Amino acid sequence: MKPRQIKSFLADALEDPSAMQPLLLSGPPGVGKSAMPKEVCEEMHIGFVDIRLAQRDPTDLRGIPAVIDNTARWLPPSDLPTDHFCMNCNKVLQTVLLKDGETIMGPFASRSIALKQEMAKKDNKYVAICPDCHSDDLTDRGILNLDEITSCPPLTQASAYQITLDRQIGEYFVPDKWYVMGAGNRIEDRSVVRPLSKALANRFTHAEFEVNLDQWSDWAISAGLDPTLIAFINFRSDLLFSFNPESSENAFPTPRSWEFTDNLMVGVTNQDILPELMDGTVGKGAGAEFRAFQKLKDKLPDLKGILDGSSAFVPKENDLKYALVSALVAKADPKKQFENLIKYNANLTAEFRVLMLMMMVGKDEVAVGKCPSWDAWAKKHRDILIRRRN
Repeated sequence: MKPRQIKSFLADALEDPSAMQPLLLSGPPGVGKSAMPKEVCEEMHIGFVDIRLAQRDPTDLRGIPAVIDNTARWLPPSDLPTDHFCMNCNKVLQTVLLKDGETIMGPFASRSIALKQEMAKKDNKYVAICPDCHSDDLTDRGILNLDEITSCPPLTQASAYQITLDRQIGEYFVPDKWYVMGAGNRIEDRSVVRPLSKALANRFTHAEFEVNLDQWSDWAISAGLDPTLIAFINFRSDLLFSFNPESSENAFPTPRSWEFTDNLMVGVTNQDILPELMDGTVGKGAGAEFRAFQKLKDKLPDLKGILDGSSAFVPKENDLKYALVSALVAKADPKKQFENLIKYNANLTAEFRVLMLMMMVGKDEVAVGKCPSWDAWAKKHRDILIRRRN
């Protein structure tokens, strides 16, 4: 499944989480399996709990026993979801405060009788706040992601049987508005993966994460990655993801490692060590090709003439076209020069027209919308934009 298709399914699942079976998202390392559900939660402004099962013992999910009122009870881990998640602290709350100073707490917050009674007494007109930061930005919705589920030993897998099928572990219940899912690498990736037990596998709907150039480009633009890097990946699309489990090289190009490369370009001030760091992030071959692409800027035509509308020059070489598009968008003043870029856009082939406009939207969507030529451009390229969204 492509990233947008996964996001669409998760949005549907969150409409009624307790009625939708868990999704197991699989794929090779570095493609964004773990980041995808987190991104969905950030966009919807709901809670996200990521439990790395490979780092847990079999008893960690159920918790520890304690004697409460002469009865042995299991106290669940503090990071399992409850009815309250603080968006400011980004954590599950076992205790909440009321603004009048009262405290509501309990070892089983997701099914807290005391909380329900307090809500009824106050006719639901209370305001709960986080006891740590005193923020009232709390939510009772979210995603519980059981990550690295294909890397944990059989006994730890078995500990996830009940929470994935029955949405509970012992006396702990997953809140109704939280969706349970899992993520992990595939056996063929040779990334510390163990066979998934058939009993656990049968509790999931399985989907494989598909790397998609157009959707990665849209994400990279919105995330503010370097325009030259985005242009290079569009020029050498096979280097967006190039993974060989048989290779002994530790560094290889993936969507994640290209994001790390962008971090290096922004944060490393010593340019002498940057090439070695790049090679150690995306691999020597990909790193060398990207640096060669960066040097194409010296062969570009005069950008000033294109930006002020006096030149319509388009280079013949595709690598120069990619470099030119990224350089123009990076240099342009959105309020003064985006209109000229949309007019210049007509001189390019469809592939470069869409790439340039997507980069412009990523830089300043409001400015693009205010350009007089934008409506006509969008109408003319409507079919291409629809295909790209899908």
